[in-house]
Amino acid sequence: MYKYPVAVEVEELPVGVPLREYPHAGKRYVAGCMGVSYQLRLKNHSHRRLLAVCTVDGLSVMDGQPGDMQGSGYVIPACGSLVIPGWRLSQNRVAQFVFQDKAQSYAVQTSRGADVGVIGVAAFFEETIRALTWVSSWSWRPYTVSPYPPSSVTGTSDSLTNLCCTTSSPGTEPSTSIYTVTAQQMADAEAAGMLTPTQTLGTGFGPSVDHRVTDTSFRRPSAPAAVLTLYYDTRDNLRARGILVDAPAAESAPRAFPADRQYCAPPAGWPG
Repeated sequence: MYKYPVAVEVEELPVGVPLREYPHAGKRYVAGCMGVSYQLRLKNHSHRRLLAVCTVDGLSVMDGQPGDMQGSGYVIPACGSLVIPGWRLSQNRVAQFVFQDKAQSYAVQTSRGADVGVIGVAAFFEETIRALTWVSSWSWRPYTVSPYPPSSVTGTSDSLTNLCCTTSSPGTEPSTSIYTVTAQQMADAEAAGMLTPTQTLGTGFGPSVDHRVTDTSFRRPSAPAAVLTLYYDTRDNLRARGILVDAPAAESAPRAFPADRQYCAPPAGWPG
């Protein structure tokens, strides 16, 4: 049983080996190498068609604009998968994703570098007509059954967006606390590894390669079934964040048939 209906992997090219993921503080990270091209592999674990709206560094991989969950994306067949190798240029070509210095990333080069270092996928199940209801003699009315429960959030949008953090004492008006940090304190904190390192890796606009797609129709619901985020940076920066990039990979699960072999083992001295 999968936790999410869709999965995303970052595959290093030209071999296509998935980069190892490192869980840390509720997030997932991968370590990229400067100058290496990569592709995204999306897997649909459900038995329904799925629309994947994808962003890299906060920009849509379809049109290069700031990411919007209601933007265009790729339709993945039930139990299927697809590869996204780059920024879409046309229905026939893409510019490859390539790990580059943040200053050379597509986002920074187009003056939109506030969200460099993250890959996002919003997955939508396709809405379908589930049943027909009887209205009157010889007439039918179709209706759509939403697979999503009503929101459990209460209150108006204003009451939710105007929340803020304040400090106060009983019988006094709330007030916001202001703290100042000296340059020496910042330097001491950085030397002690207490500060988050500055993002150094971004995704550039690589060479143009073939990647053909066609238009299709898709009935998109108002809310996604899942939203996935995957963060990336250099190995040194991940290590500075406290992520155990040098730890050995987890051992494989116990084998139910450890003596099982696929083929016959030749006897000793067999000439071949």
